[in-house]
Amino acid sequence: MQASNSVIIKGVREGLLLILDDDVPFAYVLTELTERISATPDFFRGAGVIVNAGRRVMDRPEFDVVYRMLTRNGMQVLTFVSLSAQSRMVAEGYGVTSRPPSFAAGDAGTGVGLKSRGSQRVPDDVSFREAAMGLFLHCDLRPGQTVKYAGDVCVVGDVELGAEIVADGDVVVWGTLRGAAYAGVGGNSASVICALALYPTQLAIAGVVSRFPTNEPQASDAPSQPPEIARLEDGRIVVEAWRSDKETGTNNYELRITNYE
Repeated sequence: MQASNSVIIKGVREGLLLILDDDVPFAYVLTELTERISATPDFFRGAGVIVNAGRRVMDRPEFDVVYRMLTRNGMQVLTFVSLSAQSRMVAEGYGVTSRPPSFAAGDAGTGVGLKSRGSQRVPDDVSFREAAMGLFLHCDLRPGQTVKYAGDVCVVGDVELGAEIVADGDVVVWGTLRGAAYAGVGGNSASVICALALYPTQLAIAGVVSRFPTNEPQASDAPSQPPEIARLEDGRIVVEAWRSDKETGTNNYELRITNYE
């Protein structure tokens, strides 16, 4: 269906993804969503729905009217995606699974609420751009510099010792990570931390912290190794190689986070 100003509707594996603009008043979003459903009721009837509210804080009355409108039209609300912990708690009170936004989970919404989505603290001399719910940095982060963002963060460059990244979503470093990286700070245990060379002082995912040795192998004696990914497994952080194509013998590593454009 054609995307409009306040609501984007996309087909996904689970059913339908409804992306609600978080830069316009709630009444506008509700009106447009009602009109879209009323125009083609058969398209929506029986569909499983993921509602992505971005950084909009939805209280119980607002969530209630959206939930009842969707279910009254024959839809099942499967998941509520929001940067707001308060809003996620409201959704869970209705028995709806909730989580923060994540590229890894296929969330998207280019053109919807990007001007104010997320909050970032970025060094003044860093070049960056936002892409849907992600922050893309083309720089080296030096000691004392911190990047905080309510979404996914991708750095094309090195994160030096003494620098840190704090993200509600995933962290990808297209370079060497020597500093600290904290992913899933809002509690998303599916978040990951990836780097071409992973030698951090500290990693944390969804509040689980792991410290690492400070001695980085020298280039002369360090074995050749692929990029690595850190994730949670059984309540602890594990680090493993990004998956390669073993059958062909090539090193086409499969990134879990894609489509930053």
